[in-house]
Amino acid sequence: MAAIHTEEQFEDEVCEVLKANGWLYEGPLPYQKGFAYDKGYDRRTALYPEDAIAWVKETQPDAWNKFAKNHTKNPEAVFIRRLAEELDRDRPTIKKETPQLWGSLYVLRKGFKDINATFRMAQFAPSNQQNPTTWAHYKKNRLRVVRQLHYSMHNQLCIDLVLFLNGLPLATIEVKTDTTQNIEEAVRQYKYDRNPIDVATKQPEPLLSFGKRALVHFAVSTDEVRMTTRLSGAATRFLPFNRGTPDDMGGAGAGNPPDDKLGYSTGYLWHEILKPDAWLAVLGKFLSVEVSEHKNDKGKKGLHRLTPVPSLSPMGCRQRALGCHPKGSVDRPTLCSIRQARASQTPLDGWRI
Repeated sequence: MAAIHTEEQFEDEVCEVLKANGWLYEGPLPYQKGFAYDKGYDRRTALYPEDAIAWVKETQPDAWNKFAKNHTKNPEAVFIRRLAEELDRDRPTIKKETPQLWGSLYVLRKGFKDINATFRMAQFAPSNQQNPTTWAHYKKNRLRVVRQLHYSMHNQLCIDLVLFLNGLPLATIEVKTDTTQNIEEAVRQYKYDRNPIDVATKQPEPLLSFGKRALVHFAVSTDEVRMTTRLSGAATRFLPFNRGTPDDMGGAGAGNPPDDKLGYSTGYLWHEILKPDAWLAVLGKFLSVEVSEHKNDKGKKGLHRLTPVPSLSPMGCRQRALGCHPKGSVDRPTLCSIRQARASQTPLDGWRI
């Protein structure tokens, strides 16, 4: 493992890799104390307006022109308000959807309509190269990492890293170095300091509201990764998101093996899973929302939204093919490995995502 002494240095290295792989990043590297890395973020809507507006103007100019004609007074502000409304909208017919979608996933995959203007908020990789316009739009997706993001209207708490796609926040990351703290501190921080409802005001925090903005929250150290898709205070349940250490039986144990190539045992997260093509594949195909029907005290039926299920694991295919589930690894009904996710994609000019 590479020598590292502070969280800021760890963040620097993660951000450097993401930036080199095509993620947008604003601000100085290495970390500069006092710099407003999150100045483009809107706490009220939990969006990155600049990217959302740039995305639709660049890829859907006709729809934008219709929208601007319908909303002549500050159409950009109206668009952000409408986007936030769609993300927050309750969708009672969700049970009929396959896969089941709502909140961020619904808007990402289905877009939204305002009067006569219909918008897509992402372009996922098509199955072939027959439509050059679709491929051009795919390349225009705006992936952004923002560090030290002050997310609340009610306090000055900040999250180490937040990942955006076309202005929508989809993942948060709290990092810890095992030389100073460990992953348990990141988990504790999520459970007790990252409340989806502000403790003092009892108002919801849009970024942390279940399913409506961020879809997954990663606790990351130099040795381990854990994840949750629903923050519920002290009741929050984190699952390991590790590769597993090889054992003598051809399976895998808990944790991660050293990785001299990537520098850190957890380097697979930002070097592989967060590579733009792989991450877009995860968002486009390998996340869904489990929904179950329930009855209230009066016997009335309703829908209960469960955790968004990531159907991926950082494990290799070999362990999965053998049916081996390593101790401390992700183990869910719809799992497939990130390598299987890549392998399922159509080859693109001789390579696979």
